[in-house]
Amino acid sequence: MLATAVEHDSILRIPGVVTIPVDGRGVVDLAALKDLLAADPRPAVVAVMLANNETGVLQPVAEAAALVHAHGGQLHCDAVQAAGKIPVSFKTLGADSLALSAHKLGGPQGVGALVVHPEATPAARAFGGGQERRHRPGTENLAGIVGFGAAATAVDLPAMARRAQWRDALEAGIRAITPDVVVLGDGGARLPNTTYFAVLGLVGPLLVMALDLEGVAIAAGAACGSGKTEPSHVPTAMGCAPAVAKAAVRVSLGWNSRRGDHDVFLNAWARVIARAREA
Repeated sequence: MLATAVEHDSILRIPGVVTIPVDGRGVVDLAALKDLLAADPRPAVVAVMLANNETGVLQPVAEAAALVHAHGGQLHCDAVQAAGKIPVSFKTLGADSLALSAHKLGGPQGVGALVVHPEATPAARAFGGGQERRHRPGTENLAGIVGFGAAATAVDLPAMARRAQWRDALEAGIRAITPDVVVLGDGGARLPNTTYFAVLGLVGPLLVMALDLEGVAIAAGAACGSGKTEPSHVPTAMGCAPAVAKAAVRVSLGWNSRRGDHDVFLNAWARVIARAREA
């Protein structure tokens, strides 16, 4: 199995997975993918996420899928972070399977979806009942599924697209307060609501705690990695220095964010930075 070096840990922890390098913006190296596919005559399963869950950087999934199919392989796309924020078309992406999760677009936790191409034949990993076409046994979470559908119906993509203006204003404000900030993935295609940045000399988890005391919730790396003290693998895969990886934090604007939220953050950021500079 092949996977980009910035995939979710649930993919990268699969035994035997080989990582595909990414460039300095966090975008998969398609030439490297082509070489890896050519180096092994066996059909490969390749994982390429649509949007990174830390940087928000978008991947060229359709181009990767074309390469994978030319070598007789199959491509899985983790679209969990992208759904509800940008248009997601299974057909346009050309993936053989695609993963979604309700809570990322305002739905309930504990329910998701796996979209599978009609010609793909996923093997069951658990056995028992005949639910979900015998792919996954167990009584379905009906309330969660209905909530997932309601959340998907309520998605407002034009409103989410406008979050890009708020994100850009947020980044401009951060740069005004901390001119030495490094915005990871800057200059590339990103989700409209996500910024991932680092200020050298600061420590990401400590910033998370300091801003929490100011009433602002951010993250150091992936949300599902909260509680870990080691830096995320994502900035490291992008070639960032250890000091940048250690300092990186993520700020996201959600579907229920308000226009003035970035001002609240910037005021809190200024206070936290002032205290850090005095220490």
